[in-house]
Amino acid sequence: MKNSKKQFNHKTKNIEASFTGKRLTAYSGITGLNKYFKKIKLFKNLAKVFPTVVENATQYSNAQLSMLLLIASLCKVNRLKNIETFSSDPLVMNTINTQDKISDSRLSERVKGIGEKGARRFEEYCLKENHEFLEKQELKELTIDVDSTVSIVYGSQEGSGVGYNPQKKGAASYHPLLAFISDYKLVFHTWFRTGSAYTSNGMGEFIKQIYSNTPENVKKLFFRCDSGFFDNELIQQMEEAGSDYLIKVKMKGLEKLLSIQHWQEVEGEENILSCEFDYVFTIKNEEGKRIRVGRTLRALRITNFLGKGPLGEDKIENQYFCYCTNLKGKGIMEIHRLYGKRGNCENWIEQVKNQLLAGKTLVDDFWANDIFWQISVFAYNISIRMRLKIKKLLSQEYNTFRDWFIRVPGELIKTANSLILRLYSQYIYRKQWEEFYLILKE
Repeated sequence: MKNSKKQFNHKTKNIEASFTGKRLTAYSGITGLNKYFKKIKLFKNLAKVFPTVVENATQYSNAQLSMLLLIASLCKVNRLKNIETFSSDPLVMNTINTQDKISDSRLSERVKGIGEKGARRFEEYCLKENHEFLEKQELKELTIDVDSTVSIVYGSQEGSGVGYNPQKKGAASYHPLLAFISDYKLVFHTWFRTGSAYTSNGMGEFIKQIYSNTPENVKKLFFRCDSGFFDNELIQQMEEAGSDYLIKVKMKGLEKLLSIQHWQEVEGEENILSCEFDYVFTIKNEEGKRIRVGRTLRALRITNFLGKGPLGEDKIENQYFCYCTNLKGKGIMEIHRLYGKRGNCENWIEQVKNQLLAGKTLVDDFWANDIFWQISVFAYNISIRMRLKIKKLLSQEYNTFRDWFIRVPGELIKTANSLILRLYSQYIYRKQWEEFYLILKE
């Protein structure tokens, strides 16, 4: 008996594409964002921070425009022209209560009009939000990771300048400063600065603002900073406030200085030596006289063997790590590993800049760019606070969270009394999506 062979034909119908959908959205997750915004009374707060002078031609409030910028950052939309198109999304219009898209020229003009006073009010609001958040937590000590970052510009934006720029030497940039609450990955404070500003410029006032906005239940702060913050005045300020600090030391001639120190073996560690020595700062006292101030530094030398040379000799490489700290009772390896945890801070900065697009929307006005920066940083903080109750979501990078919970296609159906958002019934993250949005309602 012959086996019959079944043949399968692969025929598909031609599909014609057209951009004619009217009530479709690529960002169904905005519904959840809207619930959270209402929960924290965001629109009401933004209306106080960015008050609007109403005239006959005024169509939108400053609060509506700042909400649009915030949602755009959360949805990874930057540049004013793209934000203009984004503002016509039906869920965006419903969330900010508009009837049509908002032009890029109007958005730019209004943000410029908010100016320096608005930028400073928003800074104060963000600090107040963090103060209130920390008041509700049980932590008595906080670890603050401080860092600066370079945001390159490709035009003649006001306030940009040439300074430290490891990515593209000689390019104009801005040089923002950020302080993270390590325990929660939140940005405690940020300053938007010109690119010519040295890393530690203004740090004294920056730290004062952190102290003044730390609630009473937090008894101690521990600052971790990179080498750009190795500054005697800053160290003295932290000591006078009773804070602990751990600062990496990197300066011209450091390796030569370390090479003449007396090195000792580190107990329990192979090929690792340590040393301790005094470094002298020359500063001016209150009378203007130059005096010398010593700081004790602790260093590690780690020897790595790279194999054998052509004559059978050992090829080695020495790595040096040097720290300035007032931490008591900790060995050099414990200090080294403690500083290593600060590496998470660089990942968080990457998310702020490249996943929530801080510094990517720019105009020719410094204070407008300051506001754009602060709103994106605030969007990052909102994304963290929304996820705090689900550890798995909190550990995700923001791009992953956005792809699962925000950039989800849907169709908005308008009925007589309400709006209904229809999502794909077989969406692969449906269970997680529903669980997350139940939490947002709490």
